[in-house]
Amino acid sequence: MTAGIERERRFLVDGRHDQPWRRQSEKVEIHQYYIDSDQIHLVENTLCYGHQSLTELSEAEQEMFQIPPRWVFRLRCWNGNYIITGKAKISSESAYELERSISEEIATRILTKDFPAVHKIRYIFQTSEQKTWEIDEYEGRLAGLILAEIEFAEGEDIGQIPEWCSMEITHLKGWSNSELAQMVSPPL
Repeated sequence: MTAGIERERRFLVDGRHDQPWRRQSEKVEIHQYYIDSDQIHLVENTLCYGHQSLTELSEAEQEMFQIPPRWVFRLRCWNGNYIITGKAKISSESAYELERSISEEIATRILTKDFPAVHKIRYIFQTSEQKTWEIDEYEGRLAGLILAEIEFAEGEDIGQIPEWCSMEITHLKGWSNSELAQMVSPPL
């Protein structure tokens, strides 16, 4: 479980040349569904999707959930495990974040509808500076697209940007996973 503020920078990746992440990384298959965020609400201290109870929130998490006006929720299948995550933008580099594991049974009940989705292979790559980069190679209608991101603490230096990173897209809303999912998924 995580709850708090996420800070990250994102980059397009030039995959035509050296791809060191493919040789030296943990590899994870991810299916990411952008569920109807308007169905997410609190009932006392329980986060719910429609009538489905998802997880209990601490008092601090409940307060954080009330701060921003708009949350975007996704349901992610990560190597067979299901994780629900809510994010609410603070700035182009930071967002409030709530993240919890949920059971396959609950996830299956939620995923009875075709939601906008992305499918990707994530490589978790350690640089020589001991910085952790996540490189996502997209599948399906986004095949060929490669994005990299690095998360960091407030005031932390992200270190040297790898040469395979090209244009920074942190400040470009249309490159978020939720926007990419909307772009390539059939209308609901």
